[in-house]
Amino acid sequence: RPDQRSTVDQLLHRFQLTGLDRRLPRELSGGQQQRVALARVLAAEPRLLCLDEPLSALDGPTRTELRILLREWLQESQLPALIVSHDVLDVQALADDLIVMSDGQVRQAGPVENVLHQPVDRTVARIVGYENLITVNLLQRDSTGVSVEHRGWRFVGLDRLPSPADSTGIACIRAEDIRLRKLPADQTTGSAEIREVIPEGVMLRVRVELAAGQKMQALVPRAAAVTSGFQRGERVSIDLAAGAAVIVPDSGD
Repeated sequence: RPDQRSTVDQLLHRFQLTGLDRRLPRELSGGQQQRVALARVLAAEPRLLCLDEPLSALDGPTRTELRILLREWLQESQLPALIVSHDVLDVQALADDLIVMSDGQVRQAGPVENVLHQPVDRTVARIVGYENLITVNLLQRDSTGVSVEHRGWRFVGLDRLPSPADSTGIACIRAEDIRLRKLPADQTTGSAEIREVIPEGVMLRVRVELAAGQKMQALVPRAAAVTSGFQRGERVSIDLAAGAAVIVPDSGD
């Protein structure tokens, strides 16, 4: 029993629950209940830890805090863990390897960074957080990547096309990899129109529409957006960070 008490005290302290051990479940907040659930599992010293959405239904600050605590514990204990999550931030913080599933099928598996930055198709790209999926025509393929075009807009992307005969593909681009630059009102070639500016903490999500009608999203630091004076209806140019676009087959969803 002294050993048990010591284990309980250590876990209460680690998950910031000290002083709450006599409370009933209904007397705890949602975040505290989630911490208790994790502590109870770890107290049993399992050989394999299985967690199903362990950080769901928590407010933002609590989720971030608990994610850090869980990451620290997993690193210290080296306990094998199987974690199910729909949140890419959870995956990046907690996992070494990632399996992406859709409709009960494994679509891609491998080291987290490989899967997150080199999706094999549009389904995987959408699941791991690529907001912009654009149909493109292939112009040239070589060892450095593939040159593509979308209605006059040309750029180079990472080649993930399995067939050399492909003539079209899907360019997968994350919103944070798009650079916007304000243009004169009379310049329309190679430009997009700002449709909406949405605050997201220290970032602004800017929804734009290309001249061809293609809609895209960009994540811009609030300070940079304020300095540039981005407003709805204004025209901007679109540039991509180096290696930002991943070109995948134009099939499936």
